[in-house]
Amino acid sequence: MAQNVELEDRISHLPDYVIHHILSFLRNPKDAIRTSSFSQRWRALWYSYAMLVFDELKFAARFGPDDGNTPLVDNWLTSAVAQDIKEIDLHVGFQGSTRYTLPQVVFSSETLTGLRLSGCVLQSCGDIVLPRLQKLYLRKLHLVEHSVISLISRCPSIEDLRFIQCSGLKFLVIYCDTLNRLEIHNCNQLKRVDIIASNLETFWFSGKKSTSCKVDLEHCKSLKKLTLEHPQVTRDFSKTKFTRFPLLEKLDLCVSDDLKSITIYNHCLQRIALKGCTKLTYAQIYAHKLVSFELKGDNMPYIDLHPFCLTDAKVSLVSKSEPRGIGLGGGNKLWHMMRPFISKFSPEGFKLIMHSKKNIIIHEDLSNIRFPPLHDLSFEIIKSSACVQDILYGLLRKLHPASVAIVSSSDSKLSESVYEMMKIEDEEPTCCRYNTSKNKCWRHFLKEVKSENWEEMLEIVEASEDEVTSTLYFWLQLSYSTTEPRQMTHFRLNWNTQEPDVET
Repeated sequence: MAQNVELEDRISHLPDYVIHHILSFLRNPKDAIRTSSFSQRWRALWYSYAMLVFDELKFAARFGPDDGNTPLVDNWLTSAVAQDIKEIDLHVGFQGSTRYTLPQVVFSSETLTGLRLSGCVLQSCGDIVLPRLQKLYLRKLHLVEHSVISLISRCPSIEDLRFIQCSGLKFLVIYCDTLNRLEIHNCNQLKRVDIIASNLETFWFSGKKSTSCKVDLEHCKSLKKLTLEHPQVTRDFSKTKFTRFPLLEKLDLCVSDDLKSITIYNHCLQRIALKGCTKLTYAQIYAHKLVSFELKGDNMPYIDLHPFCLTDAKVSLVSKSEPRGIGLGGGNKLWHMMRPFISKFSPEGFKLIMHSKKNIIIHEDLSNIRFPPLHDLSFEIIKSSACVQDILYGLLRKLHPASVAIVSSSDSKLSESVYEMMKIEDEEPTCCRYNTSKNKCWRHFLKEVKSENWEEMLEIVEASEDEVTSTLYFWLQLSYSTTEPRQMTHFRLNWNTQEPDVET
């Protein structure tokens, strides 16, 4: 006997919190909207999707701080706070002195843990109560000292504090034991910064080198990561050789133009980066745990490491000469400065990646390295084979290079593994289907990967009007065509015309 079976709509009877949890896994609000087709109940619940994106640029034609519609934003924020929202990210454009004033209700949230504000106005900080706020980012705000002090004092759980392009501040004093990370970027009216934060682990300061600012971190003994992108501040800190921070692990410095030597003592340091090296000729570093080193500038100083135990290094040298001035014999001065540093590494244990804007050369080891006729070379010395592909992946996305050359032993598998990584498997890759064109990876722009022999390379040299390419190919043939048991494998890459996303 046939029986009538009544189908049960279980998906419509799920609790609200379960549906919210499911929606949280979706990539964007558009996907959440699509769930409204499931049932009438889902049609109502997608409105409470936790991730709402308000892009002020898209509303620019019909919304501004002085067009009478700002109450709409007030209502959005008031409603969000009433729903116990945890994070608010608000970026508002402004013209002249007219800015959007944030409603006071935002500063009386018991649940808010993250607040990112840009371009708006803060009211009086006297009524602020944000007991759970952990992250506070202030960008393009006009601030005064007493308001900042009052604001921080009313955020007892604050851990991450950032000031970006804020005006009005001349003196910044912060007393906060809960603070773990502090960043100050391009607040160029600042004259002095005093930080007393016993648990501060990360400090990042940047600004115009033409401005002057004193920074005091004397009471930040827990500091582990220090980044100073201000030459004058770096010069002041270098006088103490960084011994005041007993737990410091990572140090990034922008070196002043007139600094010729620097000495760094710190037994806990694991990574050091020196950038903007114009006149620096000598760097003495005492760091027993140092494994990573980076240098960027137009001068290669003598690096004196005690002890020398690096596992990776990155050096970017910008030649002062024009690209046309670097021929087959060019670059000897840069190479003369670079060779002593490379010689400190074990020849067999490390790999070298050299690259300019359009060409990459990978050496399987550090023996018989020769300097290519390329402008603005960067060097990366690494120990792990896996890191080669990681670095190459980043270079392919950033540069869209015209060629990749690999110098290795005759029995090496390195060139095969690189080709396997680069080869085109799908004409329409699905790896970045939800990303915009500017954020897609290099696989979406690479049209062809071709392995070239010497004859094919010479044909390109004869036909090419690109002097840099012709010079490089001719140099590769002279350098590696008869270097048994070494071999050189060359790949030519053809790309779509769209430029890569250079900011990644």
